Amino acid sequence: MYLNVTDSAKKRLEKITDSHDGKVALYYNEGFKGTYACSIRGVFTLKLISNDSTEYAQVIDSNVGPFYIDRTDYGELTEKMTLDYNKPRNVLSLRSPYGIIADNMDVLDEDDKKVY
Repeated sequence: MYLNVTDSAKKRLEKITDSHDGKVALYYNEGFKGTYACSIRGVFTLKLISNDSTEYAQVIDSNVGPFYIDRTDYGELTEKMTLDYNKPRNVLSLRSPYGIIADNMDVLDEDDKKVY
């Protein structure tokens, strides 16, 4: 599995990680608020986890370094993905060759609070 991070997403992530501690993880957030098809349990977000976290043991390689994920959520993703940033909308999005996985990704800290 590989995640390509676009230059604009890389800049956005650097801005966030420069002001917040932790590693970046893909987090399947089942506590989201929103309306989706009834078969969807949650949405992917990015989460800053502590450097010693063992919960997110699976690694996804990328062009900017490792992204971490819980093993139970790994099967929800595809082999090739792209993380992009839309500056006018100020949103990160995750897509695969098959379509959009998450079009408005939050970045959360370990307490599940949004970081900017």
